[in-house]
Amino acid sequence: MTDSNSNPLAPGNTGAGGDLRPRDALHWIYRLLYSKTLGLGAILALAALVLVGTLVGQASPGVLEDPVYKEQFMESARQKYGGWAWVLYALGAFRVFSSLAFIIVVTVLGLSIAACTAHRVPHLWRAWRHPKVTARTGFFDEARLRTTIPTDLPPDQAKDRVAGLLRAKRYRVIAPAPNHAPQLYADRSAWAGVGTVLAHASFIGILLAFVLSANGGMDQMVNLAVGADPVAVPGTDWELVADEFNASFTDTGMPLDYVSHLVLSQDGTVLASQDVRVNEPLRRDGIKFHQYSYGVAALVEVADSSGQMIFVGPVPLEYQSDDGSRAIGLAELPGTGTDIQVAVAASGQTAAELSGLEPGQASISIFPVDSTTATGQALADQGEPTKVGGFTVTFVRETQYTGILARSDPGAGLMWAASVLLIIGMTITLTVHHRRLRVLVEPAESGAVVRLASNDRAGVGLDAPFTSIAGKIRHELTT
Repeated sequence: MTDSNSNPLAPGNTGAGGDLRPRDALHWIYRLLYSKTLGLGAILALAALVLVGTLVGQASPGVLEDPVYKEQFMESARQKYGGWAWVLYALGAFRVFSSLAFIIVVTVLGLSIAACTAHRVPHLWRAWRHPKVTARTGFFDEARLRTTIPTDLPPDQAKDRVAGLLRAKRYRVIAPAPNHAPQLYADRSAWAGVGTVLAHASFIGILLAFVLSANGGMDQMVNLAVGADPVAVPGTDWELVADEFNASFTDTGMPLDYVSHLVLSQDGTVLASQDVRVNEPLRRDGIKFHQYSYGVAALVEVADSSGQMIFVGPVPLEYQSDDGSRAIGLAELPGTGTDIQVAVAASGQTAAELSGLEPGQASISIFPVDSTTATGQALADQGEPTKVGGFTVTFVRETQYTGILARSDPGAGLMWAASVLLIIGMTITLTVHHRRLRVLVEPAESGAVVRLASNDRAGVGLDAPFTSIAGKIRHELTT
């Protein structure tokens, strides 16, 4: 019968004083983390989440927090998923990779890998630096790989010959103490276990990079009226301006190339300037500015009730009304909790009876971010300040705009480093194997008997080294 006192985590055993000792609790957590069951469960959970995130269209950052954009996204989702759209939304399926469930699963998997690595490292270290060099005699009768070689040489000479041959073949040879013991331990590539450690470390790095990228990165759209005043870059104290924009097209109207010349500045000091394309971003302090879109926008100025200017810039006219008569744009008014919607007559719709708008006129609407009901709406003539929903809005003109995507990926460097580490670790694991060989030299009536044995793992081609070295030893001892 087992005494419950031998197990500090046995039911009813809470240690001295009736309290579970912190050390015991930490040990229990550690054992849980390196258990195969938890690791496999975390891997399956991660695979399920990634599958959902791959099959279900994911919302861009910030979309589901803005009621207007959210309604547009959900309308698109309803067309694709029908009545399941709101079920998927409630389950968080539209933002899997930034969800709490994903972070928890990745964290558990990372801790499990770390615990497994920490648990295995001492074993790998002992196998490398302090191997067990003796084996019981029965091992030479039971080992998976074994052979017996008779020789006319005396035992000591046979043992020296085997040791010399193994060293010549780059094996590490260790003789048990005392030196006249009849056994030898030999191994090659004892350091191969480092491949597993590197691979495990790379997995942790990849998971951490994924979490950093999904939750700590920047992904902001900056719309710039070409040739207009600088626009603040969200999350920084920088300003960005587009001096020029050029686009080239095929004979059928397909875009060949479009490029913006950007100038990035801080407090009036130019930090960088560059022609920017989709795959040729401007880079500064970990933030990349990509060419993303272009088109026509309504240039507007918005002042609050105190007369302070809170928005000056283009509102891209990215949408059309259902009848196609109006071009519509939407932008957020910073720090106000409201959005502004601007509608002008669509290209070619000059008749006011179709769009309800005269040339040079825009329809302005103000919406709270948590509602699709306008708190103010008015028609604004070009250049004339107009009161709308507590703001003063001036429709300056229609203008060409360029859409610049400002992105930062704090996990990119770690991802690259971890990927390189993974390649190195997996290459070592798949191509380098720790080969171990035990030798027992026994005296015989005439000479000696050399017995070789190994329990190296089985696999295609993995037995060949033992067969090869055994053949060389046989040749060395019998010729």
